[in-house]
Amino acid sequence: FELARWRKLPACGFRMTFELARWRKLPACGFRMTFELARWRKLPACGFRMTFGLASRMLTPLFRIDKALGCEFIIVDFRSAPCHSSSNQASLFPTNPMSYLQIEEKRFVVMGVANRKSVAYSIGKALEANGAAVEYVVRNQKRRDEVSKLFPNRPIWICDVEDESQISSLAIELATNKQPIHGLVHSIAFADYSDGMKPFHETTRKQFLQAMDISCFSFIAVSNAVKDLLAPTASMVTIGISTTRMASESYGFMAPVKAALDSSLAFLSKSFSRFSKIRFNAVGAGLLKTSASAGIPGYVDAYLFAEKAIPRGTGVTTQEVADTVLFLLSPRSSGITAQTLVVDAGMSTNYFDNEIVSRVAGGQ
Repeated sequence: FELARWRKLPACGFRMTFELARWRKLPACGFRMTFELARWRKLPACGFRMTFGLASRMLTPLFRIDKALGCEFIIVDFRSAPCHSSSNQASLFPTNPMSYLQIEEKRFVVMGVANRKSVAYSIGKALEANGAAVEYVVRNQKRRDEVSKLFPNRPIWICDVEDESQISSLAIELATNKQPIHGLVHSIAFADYSDGMKPFHETTRKQFLQAMDISCFSFIAVSNAVKDLLAPTASMVTIGISTTRMASESYGFMAPVKAALDSSLAFLSKSFSRFSKIRFNAVGAGLLKTSASAGIPGYVDAYLFAEKAIPRGTGVTTQEVADTVLFLLSPRSSGITAQTLVVDAGMSTNYFDNEIVSRVAGGQ
């Protein structure tokens, strides 16, 4: 219990009031406790006993006796929860390890969920696991039907960001909920590689402008469309790449587009600062295993190289990117704006790893 208020009653003893109201499952260990019903039983000697009958799995009963007040607390059982701690000791008052983020019951919008491998999917799941109210935005009805199976009974809006009228319509639909939006995630990118990967100088105008429109300008356009719906200290987060200065041939013409996206953060932060404290940031993700990236010619080989170049020997996960996004969405990152936080597991520090160098030098 974080806080309980006791009040002396003239005849029968004490009354305890609990402020919280629900049980909420936590992703790592434990539950947040609220009490909807408590049974009191008069004891002949020491006062009153309160028994909480919760859940299905009995743990070792925990006792706390306050002789001064003459009351005995007995917590009968806890609901089981996955716990990554090596400790087997049960805490009398389980706490939420993610409550530090202060995003519970706040409203967030996530754009770009495609499937379970999407970065946006991991972000949505992480937000919901931490008690946030999440709405999703997808490109078309087909994708909406698919995402509704991943997030049943959640608000899912349709918006093809290539169509400015749909961006305007999205803002109108989001406005039906009067609660301010505390954060928006822009996890949208597209590049037309249908003709295969070509040298950068052979990129067509159509390819480049379409990629710029969907992957960069849409963040600017959506931010402008929803500006009146945002909380004064809202956080806007987009997904970039870990570096736009390394000419990776497996990424084609998208790196310059992502560079424009990075640059837009400073200008959006500046222009929004005239009327709010809304922040704009990006997570610069290293190479990820997503369905979208798997379709890029040569990407799989680049990913396998990345695993060798990363000091820990394993690639970056979508969950690691999602965790960083949650931090940027939360008030705990209030001092960060117009920045790209790189999540590459140290790959950029390890290109000259001895194993990699020796393989090249040995002709392997």
